[in-house]
Amino acid sequence: MIKNSLVVIPAFNEEATVKDVITQCAECCDVLVVNDGSTDGTASVALLAESTVVTNDGNKGYEYSLNIAYTYAVEHKYDVMITMDADGQLPAETLPKFLKAIEDGASLVSGNRMIKPRVCEKMLAFFAWRLSPLKDPYCGMKAYSLNSLNRSAFSQYNSIGTSLALDYIESKLPCENIDIEVKNRIGESKFGGKLSSELKLFRSMVTGSLRLLKNWVNC
Repeated sequence: MIKNSLVVIPAFNEEATVKDVITQCAECCDVLVVNDGSTDGTASVALLAESTVVTNDGNKGYEYSLNIAYTYAVEHKYDVMITMDADGQLPAETLPKFLKAIEDGASLVSGNRMIKPRVCEKMLAFFAWRLSPLKDPYCGMKAYSLNSLNRSAFSQYNSIGTSLALDYIESKLPCENIDIEVKNRIGESKFGGKLSSELKLFRSMVTGSLRLLKNWVNC
């Protein structure tokens, strides 16, 4: 098992769920919570759960938080960084499978959700699986071998968490997909309602699809 691994959890007002996520992740990895300007007890709960907590100066967003986490992981010389959501929907108990896949030679390991709830998620997944080895670009549970690719940041644009994974695909690094079952969410989604969430995803879906097509043509 790879010991030098870090789970990063961007969190905004996830007081009710973040402790359980941290506890499960801490069984096999160090844990960093990026508290994205929460107005509830997210930061306090995360500290009591014995994770490292970095707090943004205000609500900066998911992409900003991932960039903070990536910089932390690189500066602290972690070999593997795994992204997780704070809402408890992603199956933290499958983390050993992700680490084992990295140990066996994968540079990128992505969760593949059996149900992708939004149209833009379905569309990018459709293009990704036909143009690359990646099945679910928008899945929030991914493991990255930080020794495989040198990057200054997690994301160069507002990609909703897809940019770095596509960097790995474009660099022709080995990718593995692991099927996961998503759990029911406690409380309302912080990502917004159906229409607003689709609008947030649309630009990154178009950009990601064009990147995948360009990479496929150049192969």
